[in-house]
Amino acid sequence: MIYRELTPSPRLRPYVRCYWTLSAAASADPAPQRILPDGCVEIILNLGAPFLRHDGFGGIERQPQALVVGPTTRHLSIAPTGATHLVGIRFLPGGAYPFLSSAPSELRDTAPSLADVAPRFPESLRERLALAVPGSEGWILDDALGTRLTRARRLTDRRVLAAVHATYAAERSLRVDALVALTGLGARQIERVFRDTVGFGPKTLCRLARFQRIVRALEPLVRPNWARLAAQTGYADQPHLAREFRQYAGTTLTNYVRELHPMSDRFHAAPLVEPASE
Repeated sequence: MIYRELTPSPRLRPYVRCYWTLSAAASADPAPQRILPDGCVEIILNLGAPFLRHDGFGGIERQPQALVVGPTTRHLSIAPTGATHLVGIRFLPGGAYPFLSSAPSELRDTAPSLADVAPRFPESLRERLALAVPGSEGWILDDALGTRLTRARRLTDRRVLAAVHATYAAERSLRVDALVALTGLGARQIERVFRDTVGFGPKTLCRLARFQRIVRALEPLVRPNWARLAAQTGYADQPHLAREFRQYAGTTLTNYVRELHPMSDRFHAAPLVEPASE
């Protein structure tokens, strides 16, 4: 399995967290894998075999070959049906707003076809990506998104982008009142602006950023000390950590550590280190 992240151009960095590609040979046992929420919207172009989405109640749905995921606040379970060749655009929370024709709040925890919720890309885009030299996909996507941004009728409020960056760049959890102070927006105003452009409120953003910190902390550990991890990542105590982890991951901490998820492990949001500005 080969996973790459590519950096968008400076003009697109306020909106796009990264581009990514994932390729893998067909598996003899394509079991569903748990994809954990990070609050981001993603556009995914599938250039390989279709994926199946498992809803947790026995239902299975074939995924579109070009789809929009998110903004995610709960886990997804997906499984490949053959060889994997994916190209993705991972937006910052709120960053997808200029590139969609539907409100982010309407797309929360769904995975519709790209054609249903956003302007169509040129038909040649898939062919260009399929033939691209590995590592050059970012230039192709820069071109496609740059054209769209020029024509966008709406842009994300830069105060929202600054709040998102501060939340994910912080080493410890931020509170909503810190985002209110940072943006200069009132408590009710920041709630409304976030729901319009991010798809959920600022409190959910802070909780998801904290959840991603615990997920990243778990990766190198064989026998985690849950109480210590809870304190280090901003939870009140171990029970608080356990409750929130189950809410977002759909499983317990212990079961998650025991699971194998080689594909989804690639998708955990790394801390932001660059300022969200052009």
